[in-house]
Parts: sequence; structure tokens; C-alpha cells
Amino acid sequence: MCNRITLKQAVEKFPDYILLEGNTESTIKAYSCDIKQFYSYMRAKYPNIVYIDSLKRNHISDYLLSILKKVKAKKCSCYTYDRKADSLIVFCKYIFENGYSSDNLLKSYKRKRMKNRYFADFKSDFQPYIFTEEELSKLINTIMDSNDQNKDRDLAIFMMLIQLGIRRSTLLEACWEDVSFEKKEMTLHHVKDQISTRVKITQELSDVLENYQFISGRKTGKIFISNEGNPLSKSAYNDVIRKYLKKIGAYQKGATGHSFRHTFITNAVRKNINAARIMRYTGHRDFSSLKPYLHLAPDDLNDVCVAVYSPLLVDALEKSKMRQRSMSKKI
Repeated sequence: MCNRITLKQAVEKFPDYILLEGNTESTIKAYSCDIKQFYSYMRAKYPNIVYIDSLKRNHISDYLLSILKKVKAKKCSCYTYDRKADSLIVFCKYIFENGYSSDNLLKSYKRKRMKNRYFADFKSDFQPYIFTEEELSKLINTIMDSNDQNKDRDLAIFMMLIQLGIRRSTLLEACWEDVSFEKKEMTLHHVKDQISTRVKITQELSDVLENYQFISGRKTGKIFISNEGNPLSKSAYNDVIRKYLKKIGAYQKGATGHSFRHTFITNAVRKNINAARIMRYTGHRDFSSLKPYLHLAPDDLNDVCVAVYSPLLVDALEKSKMRQRSMSKKI
């Protein structure tokens, strides 16, 4: 017989389960947030489902279908869909193992991961947004011309995203103690990958950070803070990103904060920078995890065809043309 608890109680206890499973802090936060969103969906669409043992597979399927519709409408990424599906698989395992459900609802659930592009319908829809140099220049000028009281902080945020290609979690984790203005170096704490790397920073980024430090009057603790003096939250960070991307018209085209990471890595590859050096900035542990970020435009392939177009082949084609002309004259 099942231990009868409500869906709300199961959702509240879920973070403790994934913590004991040995997941990273970022995974725990992401999965917990995903399951809370699932709970909100259930409350809105199935208000009569109060107890966890009333949850059925079709309820979960309906929820995933609603996320899939957002993906098709480009309101949600395929990566987000995959993570939400993963969190529900873990959630169903959790309620089964704890005796809250007599069956593991998603034990036999088979799917192909959308981020690996197995769905042909989505191949053309999920090209990550890559910023142009003109857009990045316009973005910086827009921030500098702004009258916002936080423009020095916001400029530092975008300069770090542009020049370091880091994740949101890495940026929000940054502390003043991690920066050496004298050596033009910075330690990046890659929360998701659970590693830290020491990298060089440009004079421009160093100047922007030093100016922000002077304006903020702080030399210790988290670099990015709110007006109340608290560490900048994810939602506040998202608001900053969205505000300025809307101003330059990039948000309307699908750009997000993560687009800076895609742009950084793509541009680094275009400039033939060694993958090992790129990974020191991005925090990736191996090249395979870097691959999803490599996006080449058609123009990037022009030099490839030139490189493989051997001079010997050119000579052979010229000789062939000469023979054809000679034969046509004889005829």
C-alpha cells in the first residue's frame, strides 16, 4: 500500500531526494524549479488531482506536450525541454522508491533527446543566435548612453559575457577576490562543471571592472549585486539581459543571455584558437561537450573549398579545356 501524501508535499520533499542522489547544486536547483512548474501546471489544469497516487502518465504526457508546443513556437529551447523531461523521470523514480506511488510512471518512457537533433522537424528551427560585431557594438553603446543608475554594473556584466563566454552561474559566482587588475587575470568558477580556471582578461574588460569597483565602493564579495546590496539574483540578471537585448532588437530575434556563449565559442573557432584554450574560459571538460556550441556560417566554409581545391586539379581542368577546344576546332 502506498504512503499517501499530496502532490504538493511530494514536490516539497523532492530536493532532499536529488541531494542524496549526489547531484550538483545547479542540477538540484534546476530540477526543483522544473518540478515546481509542473506542480503549477497540474494545479491549473487538473485541480482535482490532490494526492500523488492520483497522478497518471497521461498527466505528465500532457505537460510535456505543452512544453513541446512552446518549443515549436520558439518560446522555449529544446535543451529546456530535455531537462524538464529528465527532471520528471527522476521525480517519478523518487515517488516510486519512496512508496508514494505503486508504479514508476516513466520507467518505460522512451524518447530521443531533442538537443541531439533527432527530430527532423526541428533541424532548421534551433539554430542558436550568434551576435554580429555590429550588434555587440550597438549593445555596448546603448548601455554607455543609458541613464540607468546601474549602467556601470550592467556594462561589466555584458563585457564579461562577450569577452569570456561564461554561463550565467559562473558570472553570478564571480567575486572581487577572483580578479587581479595588476596581472590582468581572473579566476572563473564554473559551477555546473565544478571546476575553476584562471584566465587572462583584456585591458578593456579590466578597465570596465575596475571602474565598476570604484563606483560600487566594494573590493570584496560578489561582484554583481542588487540595489539592496544583495548578490544579484538569476531573475534580476535575466531582467538586465532582456532589457538591453530588447533595446537593440536582438531579443525579438531569439537572442538570450546564453547566445553570448555561443557567439564567443563560434568566433574563437573561426579564429583557429585551440580547443583546450577555449575550454579554459568556457569550463568544458572535454571537446565532445564543446561540440554543440560550434556553429559555422556558410561563409566560414569558403576557405575550406579553396584549401582543398588543389593547384594540380586546376591545371588538369585547364588542360582538359584546352583539349576540348582543340577537338572542337578539328570538327
